[in-house]
Amino acid sequence: MLTAQERRILYELPAIYIIYGLIYLGIYMAGSATWDWGSVPQWITAIVAVIAVAVAGTGIAVQWWLARKRAAIDFFLKTEADKYLLDAYDEFYKGITKMKSLPINEFCTSQNEEVRACYFAVRKYLNIHELIAVGIKNGMFHNRTCYDFWSGVLFRQVEVARPVLDHVHSRPGREATYIELERLYKSWKGLEGRLTNRRTY
Repeated sequence: MLTAQERRILYELPAIYIIYGLIYLGIYMAGSATWDWGSVPQWITAIVAVIAVAVAGTGIAVQWWLARKRAAIDFFLKTEADKYLLDAYDEFYKGITKMKSLPINEFCTSQNEEVRACYFAVRKYLNIHELIAVGIKNGMFHNRTCYDFWSGVLFRQVEVARPVLDHVHSRPGREATYIELERLYKSWKGLEGRLTNRRTY
């Protein structure tokens, strides 16, 4: 079953292929012609080819930019409407409450069923942040759209879950766990500082 976004992309593909075909035809015609600086038709062919390239490139860039924004908005709509994600959000803070009542090593490694459930509730929501960070890195989500909607949640949760993150990073072979989340956190903190300074002036 195709999503609305996938259907839109399928509708747009024929137009993109047609534009590319026109570009190729224009370049081929211009390349195969014997250039004469006084020949108007050849100049027109070359100009049309350049304009077609510019229009196609602009159109593709705009479509990619809009698709990334739509993907981000669709994802965040799901986080706000999906019962399981809403429950996961609540469970995260229950896990944080439990974490604060225990030494961090015990919280992260305990075999007690209740403590383990709280630990994995924290990890589950950190995984959602990591997924968003990977999506932004790979160009699937629009960075500024994600920042405007999600930065407050990410900042709060990374900061309260810092003991868990540090414990995970300290384990052998897990140094790169949540690496994209950490990079995004630092990047967004820098962006927040720049925006704050801009507002101050």
